[in-house]
Amino acid sequence: MSVIVVFVNEAVFMLTGASSGIGRGTAIHLSTLGCRLVLAGRDAAALQVLISDFYVYCVISISRL
Repeated sequence: MSVIVVFVNEAVFMLTGASSGIGRGTAIHLSTLGCRLVLAGRDAAALQVLISDFYVYCVISISRL
């Protein structure tokens, strides 16, 4: 059995659906690992809450225009 170790510290991820559900949970988890995030979602207010909680790691957020 082999083990693969992947270092994601400071990696950049783009997440769609980040304003709720699995996308939001994934954004929170990746931010705690030190990843930089590009967030997209339909609910701009929910994205702002997410960004304010994890602002240090957020690169940019995109909401529906």
